[in-house]
Amino acid sequence: MTRKQGTTKRAIRRLIEFDPTVTNALIGKTLGISRALVSYHTQSMIIHRETAQKQCLGCHKRVRRANKNQMCRACWLTSYSYEFVCAQCGQVRAVQGREASYRRANLERDESKRDFCNRSCANKHTARKYWEQRRLDPRIAVKV
Repeated sequence: MTRKQGTTKRAIRRLIEFDPTVTNALIGKTLGISRALVSYHTQSMIIHRETAQKQCLGCHKRVRRANKNQMCRACWLTSYSYEFVCAQCGQVRAVQGREASYRRANLERDESKRDFCNRSCANKHTARKYWEQRRLDPRIAVKV
C-alpha cells in the first residue's frame, strides 16, 4: 500500500486533533505504520499534544507519571501514618508504616474494634468491661 507524500502526516494530525491523548503506538496500529515513524512525523510537525494526566488518589492534584503510588507527597505521608486516640488512657498516638496500614485495615473491617496504645491499656480496658458485665449479672461469666 503506497501513500502520497503528506497523507500520513495529515492522517496523524487528524487523529491527534480528534483525541489529543492518543498514543503513538495506537496511531501506528490504526494507520498500519510503526510507532517510531509516528514519533518521527509528530516531532516534525509542530502541534500541541496532551499527555494523559495522572491525578492524586487523595486530593486529585496532578502527579508526575513516574510516581508509582499515584499520590502527591502530602497525601502519601498522611496515608502512611495513622493517628488514633487510645480507648483506655485517652492519649493521642501516631503510628507509621506497616502498623498504620494494619490498624487502618482492621478498623475498616470491624468498626467495633478499638485502638489501644499498648497491651497494658488493652488489658485494663478488657478487665474493666468484664467487671462491668459481671457487676450487672454475677451469674454470667462473660466472654470478652
